[in-house]
Amino acid sequence: MFQFSSQAVWNYNLENRADCENNDVCCGDDEENCEQYQSYYYGQYGICCQLTAMYISTLVYFLIMTILEAKFTSKWSEKRLVYLNKNLTGSEEENINVLQEYQRILNVYTEEQKRPKEMLEMYNTNANVDFYLVNRVKKMYNLIRVVKGVSFGLNRGDCLGILGNKGSGKTIMFRVLTGMSPVNTGGARIYANDRFYYLYKNYKRYLRFIGFCPQNNTLIEILTGRELLHFFAKIRGVTSDTRLEVTKWINLIGLEDCADNLCRDYSHGNKRKLSIGIALVGAPLIVMLDEPTTGLDPISRKRIWKVIKTVQNQTMKPCIILSSSNVEECEALCNKMVILVNGQFKSLGTMSNIKEEYATGFIIKIKLSIHLMSVLKTSTEDISNNGEPAPDDKAINLLVNDCRQTFVGCITREDKYIGVINYHVKDRTKKWNDIFKEMKELKNKHTIIEDYDISEATLEDAFVTMSESNKSRLI
Repeated sequence: MFQFSSQAVWNYNLENRADCENNDVCCGDDEENCEQYQSYYYGQYGICCQLTAMYISTLVYFLIMTILEAKFTSKWSEKRLVYLNKNLTGSEEENINVLQEYQRILNVYTEEQKRPKEMLEMYNTNANVDFYLVNRVKKMYNLIRVVKGVSFGLNRGDCLGILGNKGSGKTIMFRVLTGMSPVNTGGARIYANDRFYYLYKNYKRYLRFIGFCPQNNTLIEILTGRELLHFFAKIRGVTSDTRLEVTKWINLIGLEDCADNLCRDYSHGNKRKLSIGIALVGAPLIVMLDEPTTGLDPISRKRIWKVIKTVQNQTMKPCIILSSSNVEECEALCNKMVILVNGQFKSLGTMSNIKEEYATGFIIKIKLSIHLMSVLKTSTEDISNNGEPAPDDKAINLLVNDCRQTFVGCITREDKYIGVINYHVKDRTKKWNDIFKEMKELKNKHTIIEDYDISEATLEDAFVTMSESNKSRLI
């Protein structure tokens, strides 16, 4: 750069010293010491090479960006992973409602692929259709399946709650459904404007209908909250009264006091509110909220719940998919719910169906003596020297058999994990005093029972039981 600047000064002085129109003070003299005018583009200090490199690099990076946006690499990676993992199959047990929904979605998706025109004509005259459909979505990381054949369908106005603990696969599933991570098998589609829009076949059009609030706040921190909302409102096609639309959402989510501050100065709670507002502004038809109220105080959480309920009652009636580890949140907002454990749906249905299946009857938790903690951990494969089950194994088996006989025909779920046996006794005719009397008799008979707890069955109990029983299988 210094050499080029020096050459520019040299040329300027040379032009002032020239006595003719030619940029050469010698004006045709062939002497060796004649001072020659140097080009800015060619020669030892010219910048032609640098300009050419900038031009070529612009084209190359534009081509790379085009390839990434077109998802060519994602599609290639998807086919490669499916080929490498085609022999991997799942053996996990599934709930009957999950299996029925899986088969229903598969049939609908197959018919839409075979007869798209006929299906569209039928949907145009039928209001009860799957507005948003997810079919057999599977995702693998390093040959490990983290999402295992997820399928579900939603109508307009539905709010699906995905209840799962950390590490269950909620965030990865959202990344797949929003196109941020390639799917290995399966797909998703939206029915809108009398057309089908598929996750990878119509990727850009598919994304136009989706508003997404990720678990981690991904904000442009050099912009204010108002500017960010205005930016996303324009992206979603809000052309008239954009300021009014932005102001409405600022008031709804509770950012009146800091809307004009830079996002980097926001607290975690205000960043969550802004992320939720970004997902909702512009009235997208599909709203995906990944742990939306994490880190919010109770007052702000209830305010966000009210906002989500307001969105559900809008004229457009968007589909809302909400993930949470809070049972109360799912009960307050959702009309449909699934329980996700280790990337797989363990239960699926309407809120009333889920409560009927899991939140009726009693939960009995039997705590075993401390010296038996390792027995359940190693299961019943521990055999004594004479080939017979170990004494502790016999004691546990006797206890399990007696429990099954005591509550015969009433036990709908039995879970064993380290040091504890859980039973879901689903018998509405049994009274509390009968349950306590029977458990007291079992405790007197089996000395391996250290303590027991009896409580009314709730969704939270079912969720915890499913999660912990699944962990025990992995130990």
